[in-house]
Formats: sequence, structure tokens, C-alpha cells
Amino acid sequence: MGPCVVSDPTNRAWVGALRPTSNRGELSAFYHALRWILSSRPPGPVPPRSFNILTDSEICVRLFADNPVKGRCNKDLI
Repeated sequence: MGPCVVSDPTNRAWVGALRPTSNRGELSAFYHALRWILSSRPPGPVPPRSFNILTDSEICVRLFADNPVKGRCNKDLI
């Protein structure tokens, strides 16, 4: 079974999705990838590591582009 959208606010993995949709799944996956990267940093002064996050999600790419996405249905999640 692959990743799913958590729509239960009491669940620790919830990131703001009130119902499961494709965009919310992509945003949730991107959020959890970024969270994993931040949590995997070793303590202390260590040189930064590089990570590549690959996605075919336009909404995720545009979040970090010069022309960011303007949320309509996913404002809370974005």
C-alpha cells in the first residue's frame, strides 16, 4: 500500500488536508519529504547535505518557483 492523505486532525501525520484529493496527496508527500530531510540532519556543526526531491506535481513545483501557486481549495494545507 502506498502513501495516503491523512484527513484526521488528531493523527500526528496530519498536515491540514480535510479530505483526500490528488493535490492534497502530492502536497502531503512533499511536506513529509521535507520534514524527513530536516529530521535526518545530525546534531552539531556538520556540513550541509544535498537532497533531490523528484516530483511531477505542478502544484509542488510551483510552491518553490518564482510564480507560486495561489491556493483556492488547499489554502490551509499550502
